[in-house]
Amino acid sequence: MAQHGHSLDIIQARRSFLDGQLSPGLVSQPLLRSWQRTLAAGLRPADRMLFGQSVSRAEAHRVGEAHRTLIDIATPDILNLWQSMQSPAWVVLLTNADGTIIHSVGNHDRAPRELRLPLQCGRKLPESEMGTNAPAVVLSEGEASVVQGGEHFLDELSHFSCVAAPVFGIDGTLAGVLDATGFDAAIDPRAFQRVSLAARSIENSLFASSDAGILIGIHEDPRLLGSPLQGLLLVREDGRVLTANRCAKQMLRLDQDFVQKGQRLEFNALVDHPFQDLLSAGGAQPVRTHTGAVLYLSMLQRPRSVKPQARAVAAVLPPPDDPIDTLLNRAALVLKRQIPVLLQGETGTGKEWFARRLHEATRPGKPFVAINCSAIAESLAEAELFGYEEGAYTGSRRGGAPGKIEQANGGTLFLDEIGDMPLQLQTRLLRSLQERSNVRLGGVKEIRIDIQVVSATHRNLASMIEANAFREDLYYRLSGFRVQLPALRERADLRHLIHTFLTDPEGAHAACRLAEDVEALLLDYAWPGNIRQLRHVMAVACALSGPSGEIRLDTLPEEISAPRRIATGIVENASSSPSTSLSSLKDEWVTSSLAAHDGNVSAAAKALGVSRSTLYRSLQRLAKP
Repeated sequence: MAQHGHSLDIIQARRSFLDGQLSPGLVSQPLLRSWQRTLAAGLRPADRMLFGQSVSRAEAHRVGEAHRTLIDIATPDILNLWQSMQSPAWVVLLTNADGTIIHSVGNHDRAPRELRLPLQCGRKLPESEMGTNAPAVVLSEGEASVVQGGEHFLDELSHFSCVAAPVFGIDGTLAGVLDATGFDAAIDPRAFQRVSLAARSIENSLFASSDAGILIGIHEDPRLLGSPLQGLLLVREDGRVLTANRCAKQMLRLDQDFVQKGQRLEFNALVDHPFQDLLSAGGAQPVRTHTGAVLYLSMLQRPRSVKPQARAVAAVLPPPDDPIDTLLNRAALVLKRQIPVLLQGETGTGKEWFARRLHEATRPGKPFVAINCSAIAESLAEAELFGYEEGAYTGSRRGGAPGKIEQANGGTLFLDEIGDMPLQLQTRLLRSLQERSNVRLGGVKEIRIDIQVVSATHRNLASMIEANAFREDLYYRLSGFRVQLPALRERADLRHLIHTFLTDPEGAHAACRLAEDVEALLLDYAWPGNIRQLRHVMAVACALSGPSGEIRLDTLPEEISAPRRIATGIVENASSSPSTSLSSLKDEWVTSSLAAHDGNVSAAAKALGVSRSTLYRSLQRLAKP
């Protein structure tokens, strides 16, 4: 542990170092080596580097997405650590192995400017650019570090304090650094332990996210199994040890680099307990190691397998090993810790289905309340969400009424199309979520609420924040864990979904089948309406297939079948067939797009590439007798 004591003499020690007259023992060796590396990089204490780097939103977004898996896994521990600091003068950040900040959490409204601006995603913290700082020391030394006040090499960092610890990946190499940084804030004596434990917890979560083998917990004290201090082994079903975390390597006296060196380890050579017996046993099992020590082992997790699902939702289930299933499992783990989840993706990608599955996995049997923020009148939105007291407005119900937030108490509130929520409502929602309470419209009484929040949008919220159309603080409140649902055209399981939709999930009708040339056509189609469009297309095609149950080209919508029909000469000349006139084709496009988007005019207009007013005019013309 490279922990440096803070002293009023530290600045004088730094000056002595610069003069080449530093007496041995005045500063720790890790700190001294950091000063030496900083000096060799050409920096001087008076250099101004804090605001020297400028990171664009586009670059910050790119960096975040490039490390999305690590960020998603680490976010629960990062949030817990930041909440334990209990001060807006602190931020918690995560860097990659190069010292670039990939994620940071703090109070963006109240944090000092010195924390908000320099410590943003995309900022680089190596000693060559920022001088001595705790994350940089960790990157160079490989162990946890505290750097505070004048221990920083640069004078402008003398008001900062930072505590950092390494985060190692399952292969034993450095994955990043977890850091808590404060401005004009004293370091809590427990901060070092908190940061170190959070880093260990992230490492354990990385192990738990792996499907490579069977996860084994190990420790001298069975009470610490399941804690961040437990040792972890990933073991293949044949008993070969794939990798181990730092604690397990220490307890079993393994080479820290045995994975990188390609050393082959067998489980049965490490302990005297047969591996297969451990798999069939329950709870913690005492074993004697090859060194003679007694440890407790417990099987924590087998490789994931696909669980049987109810037929009613079979039409939207992912196939085995699909990334959607992995996203769902991770999001459920986060939501259980009261961390909000934000679902992003194109219209029709299954965001509400995903939200309902999250609810079923976290609070089954409790209320699931959904509100479409784009489908309620702005004048009624506040009463719809927060409820109202009697007499709050003209026409209000006698006795008042609870809003969606109260109705969701104890369960899940799903805010669909959150990007369309009016700004005034965003302000009230933020306060309600922060205070975990609700005040009805026209009332003064605070009602305590216990809800977990899932939001969804197809909009680019980052662009909306830049345009002042969405509150940045609300975004960070709702996006504790972000899930990007892929478009149907990007999914590897498209064939699986197509064939799943051929079977009626209720079992009321026999399964349909695809004609030989139809499947390739469906696989090549772009599916702008995503899963929603696919469901409707297959349902209509099955209904039109007749007694044979065979889906043919003539049972598919024109926008899907037209390329193949033109290529095969099925489509007649437009002048001889009124059904292929420009006007009738436009009408079919309008009605098909609306059907594909469940009547959502905004989404249908976007898919057609026209304005909503143009689409409304087309609908008015179609409605005329």
